[in-house]
This record gives sequence, structure tokens and C-alpha cells, in this order.
Amino acid sequence: MLLQHIKLSLANELDKTLYVSLDSIWFSNHTLVDLADDFVKKGMSFLR
Repeated sequence: MLLQHIKLSLANELDKTLYVSLDSIWFSNHTLVDLADDFVKKGMSFLR
């Protein structure tokens, strides 16, 4: 449902939007703060 919401409400911003599942193996060595920091540094806008 969240992906549908993103597609509908952020249709013009999909290139600046990231959807991530927190059960990803990446999070075994990184924090959500690490992800948000990298995300902002790359000029992205919407993290859901």
C-alpha cells in the first residue's frame, strides 16, 4: 500500500524518492541515520 501511495502522491518526484525495507541486510551494518545522511547528500527529497 505504501508503494501505491508513493506512486500516486509523488508521481512527479519519483526520481527523488526512496522506499526501503528496514529488514534489508544493509541495516545489519548501517543505521537509518546513515541512510538518511547519504540520501540527503545525494540531493534526494522524499524518504518513506
